[in-house]
Amino acid sequence: MKTYKTIQNIYASLINLENYVIALSSRGPTSLSTYLENFAAQLMEVFYGYKFVNLNYKQHNVAGIDLLDEDLKHGIQVTIERNNAKKVIKSIKKSKINRLTIFFFDHNHTDTITKNVQAKGYDLSNVEIISLNNIFEDAECNPTKAKKYND
Repeated sequence: MKTYKTIQNIYASLINLENYVIALSSRGPTSLSTYLENFAAQLMEVFYGYKFVNLNYKQHNVAGIDLLDEDLKHGIQVTIERNNAKKVIKSIKKSKINRLTIFFFDHNHTDTITKNVQAKGYDLSNVEIISLNNIFEDAECNPTKAKKYND
């Protein structure tokens, strides 16, 4: 029962944060995007099992990615945009990395976007499209990770 409460806490916390980010970002550019990227780096560390660094601290405006793993092989584009295929295609075109994840800070599924991107002729063999929904599913399937997400 404790794990269930932990998972419910994760849902509530991330959805509240999602709504907060949407509200603040609608007011115009802020440092919120850097904060969100730092937060996403921690989520992705739990999700993938290795560390990510926010590239804003290394160099500004790296095309197509915001986070990069320590081995420089896996980049993540973090976005608060609603799930859309155009954002994915734009990230694929700009990124020059072996493995790319586009992380929509949104609770919706990404299956339809994935199908739309593939239908437009883009190879997704080294690209993963995820959202908060994937974090929720990961927490539901793995109590150890659920605790890490909650922490």
